[in-house]
Amino acid sequence: MESETEKFPVLRLTEKGRSSIEDVVAREFPLTIILNNEELVTLLCSPTNLKYLAIGFLFSEGLLKSKEEIKKIIVDDRSGVARIET
Repeated sequence: MESETEKFPVLRLTEKGRSSIEDVVAREFPLTIILNNEELVTLLCSPTNLKYLAIGFLFSEGLLKSKEEIKKIIVDDRSGVARIET
């Protein structure tokens, strides 16, 4: 699993001028959620806790009512896909 942050070159502008620095920024990770072989959405998120994000999304959208409905969940953090079967 990748880090939640990365160093990135930025141009800092102040009243005294500008300077090139390296700063830490949040990393975005695309996660595609597939429910019963139907692609629902691709979310941009931090690259951690992907399983919980996918399940939470399904609950918040009303597509799951209880955790017992979940028969199988596979999260591939390399390809950015969460597959859930109910």
